[in-house]
Amino acid sequence: MIRRTGLEEAIRQAANPMVLMQRVADEATALVDGAEGILVQFAHDNEAFTIECASGYVENRIGDRVPIEGSLTGLAFKSGETLRCDDVESDPRVALDLCRLWRRLDRLCPALAR
Repeated sequence: MIRRTGLEEAIRQAANPMVLMQRVADEATALVDGAEGILVQFAHDNEAFTIECASGYVENRIGDRVPIEGSLTGLAFKSGETLRCDDVESDPRVALDLCRLWRRLDRLCPALAR
């Protein structure tokens, strides 16, 4: 019976979307050369994204909100395109205050949708 309980738990965890997203964040941090942290965000309203999963040095940012207007994340979301910023200090598309808070000099924002 112990094996079956372990199998049931493994299936339950695999079907949990939050567990899956956290695994994607963790694996992406390991796989993307130079990535120091990954944030997974959701738009629960029309004003901001909420960080739901994180890995690397930004894992303590879960619960933070990122504005849809005035952020590279919001622009990627609205355009449906992956956007890249090599220097947050000179790119007007980024939310500079958040980049400074998170100690980020560059950003990559893939637009993922379900």
